[in-house]
Amino acid sequence: WIPACALVVLAAPTTISKRLQHARMFFNSAEGRGLVDVNPFRQVYHRAGNVAERRAYVPVADIEKVLAACPDCWWRLLVALARFGGLRIPSEAFLLCWEDVDWTNARLTVRSPKTEHHPGRDKRIMPLFSRLKPFLRDAWAVATDDGMMPEFVFPEAMRKRAEGPFGFRNANLRTTFGKIIRRAGLVPWSRLWHSLRASCESDLVAAFPLPVVTKWLGNSPAIAMRHYVDVTDRSFKAASSWDFPEEKEMQKPTQQTAESWCTERNEEKREGDLIERISAACNVFPPGCKRHNKAHGGGRGIRTPEAGEPAYRFSRPAPSTARPALRSCGRAENAGNRRRRRALRGG
Repeated sequence: WIPACALVVLAAPTTISKRLQHARMFFNSAEGRGLVDVNPFRQVYHRAGNVAERRAYVPVADIEKVLAACPDCWWRLLVALARFGGLRIPSEAFLLCWEDVDWTNARLTVRSPKTEHHPGRDKRIMPLFSRLKPFLRDAWAVATDDGMMPEFVFPEAMRKRAEGPFGFRNANLRTTFGKIIRRAGLVPWSRLWHSLRASCESDLVAAFPLPVVTKWLGNSPAIAMRHYVDVTDRSFKAASSWDFPEEKEMQKPTQQTAESWCTERNEEKREGDLIERISAACNVFPPGCKRHNKAHGGGRGIRTPEAGEPAYRFSRPAPSTARPALRSCGRAENAGNRRRRRALRGG
């Protein structure tokens, strides 16, 4: 066993928290199988470190200096894929094949060993950004110089040097990359390769929706907001020249909406009054108005004919024109109305 004090000295707080989580999972499984009586790590926790403290945004101007200091086209392509494509280095970059580069549709298929155990996440399709095309063209010219078309984008010798006993996971590219950064006259930032991928995602989120960007780069919105997306200096400069809208400008659309609504209501009322006056003058009322419903029963039954009025006008509609008008009024043909009509007819 490694003493707790040694863990504190040798590892960062986030690493200690992760290792304790693995230990709890291991002994939980052993306890469930009856191999141990009690999980000794059940109540052992360590607070993880602040992710924002290790986050670093790398501007494009600094990357241009780094690209100029790279020894060959393969290192330039590797840096460009991390900063302008957001690929995981080295696993996703060293598995990139030339058949994955779709020049016609400007798309790039990326195979991801980190997420391949999740259903449907063994590979993803992302745009072939304009910043990546020159570096891929230079690599294609060098790769096909001898007339042969290789399978992978990066040379086999470079891939074998980076491949360790556990795949590309333990490849030591940071030492050489740190020397390239110092050669460019810059100070190496924290988490060299991860910061390039995070800087790429921060720039993409400023121009595209977050769910779309996470689909392109192969993570989730929650992970992106916690570990990748950061506020850039460009956002601060844009906010410094931005001003809050005045109160009058904010109230103006609301007042216009209220005034237009009142105008429409007044026009509808005037139009309805005009129809009422015309109908009263012509003694013709359209279906739906109060006078039309009153004249034709309006669903309250048939009124009793007054003196001098013919009974058939209220008992039975005329065959030619009266029946459609009564039907349009929605007159109920029920048993009560039939009995009233028989009573009016005298039997």
